Amino acid sequence: MNYIKKLNPKPITEANKYELIKEQIIPDFEVTIEDSELYIALTSSEFTKLRVNPEFSAQSMSAANANEKKQAENYFQSLVSDANLLINALKERETTMIKIITVIVQMQPDFFKSGDIQELRPMILQDISNRTGYDISTISRITSNKHVQTPFGIFSLKNLFMRALVSDTEDAPASTAIQVQDLIQKIVKDENKQKPLSDTDIMNLLKQKDVNIARRTVVKYRELLGIPNSTMRKKEQMVLN
Repeated sequence: MNYIKKLNPKPITEANKYELIKEQIIPDFEVTIEDSELYIALTSSEFTKLRVNPEFSAQSMSAANANEKKQAENYFQSLVSDANLLINALKERETTMIKIITVIVQMQPDFFKSGDIQELRPMILQDISNRTGYDISTISRITSNKHVQTPFGIFSLKNLFMRALVSDTEDAPASTAIQVQDLIQKIVKDENKQKPLSDTDIMNLLKQKDVNIARRTVVKYRELLGIPNSTMRKKEQMVLN
């Protein structure tokens, strides 16, 4: 009872409502699957419904004389022109957004059909720029702080971009950091527990799989995965035995 008395019976107040709204993730795009086909849409396209009220005209404004009426008409026309420019800019922005998300989905079909981040292919902003013709700054602005709703959850667009890791073999498929981390995890899982593999051993095994990364990169990915070094893994195994 004492603990309950300390709780706020009205967790959403005017004071923190704005902060709570900011923390909510509202996806800008939606990708759905129907009969193995991917369909793309904006979650909100209210801007396309905007228009200048046709019932309001410069002639409806009252003026004391012809000079004032002319000034009022010119001012009204400038407002209408500004409004139409804004509407057209918003519609153009939606068109740009659709083109960019369409190319992203085309480049990552396996991911959008499975929701598995291991299926992500190497993709950078320049790739989208090459396919859409938009400047990299435009693509960066459109994809920043934007999310996409999929049948497997909501994903940040920024997290779909990752560089390819260099391979010694030209014909070898490009790998991403996530895929290499998955390989490292599998290698450690299948290793001889009595003789754990060193980071150099893991590096050499990755090279056999056409993944050419430095030993320090192996260390970095291993630590990101929370995998101890070979000495610590051997000690842990000795304790278990």
